[in-house]
Amino acid sequence: MYPYRDDTIPDPILLAGGFSIPFAIILLVELPKCLLSQEKRVYNRDFVIMWKVLWVYSFGFTITEIFIQGPKFAIGGLRPHFLEVCKPDACISNSTIRSYVTDYTCTETKYGEKVLWQSRQSFPSGHAAFSMYGAIFTGIIAF
Repeated sequence: MYPYRDDTIPDPILLAGGFSIPFAIILLVELPKCLLSQEKRVYNRDFVIMWKVLWVYSFGFTITEIFIQGPKFAIGGLRPHFLEVCKPDACISNSTIRSYVTDYTCTETKYGEKVLWQSRQSFPSGHAAFSMYGAIFTGIIAF
């Protein structure tokens, strides 16, 4: 049995950092292009490109959220610490030894409902998806 541990990086910090750090890097790369542009209009071509890149990044971030969290609720998957968090009390007979047990009652009361609910939401990993999306998009734009 794996012990329960809180997230290493809490969701609010992941979302704030995963969104704002690449956003800032994109601004640092694109803003000098706008300022050094030969066009002297307020809305020059480089400025429009910069805003399009930021909007595409924001849209992709939202799509990543939808395509990660949606299947997580529908498909789910037990996390390694599920047995410690739930301590299921299931009647297992010889006929159900090799089958997936769906009829059980959690006997552990040490953890709250939120932790129990999250222990059933393992796949796909939101932390990995957001980190990779930000890193890949920023890498493509910056170089």
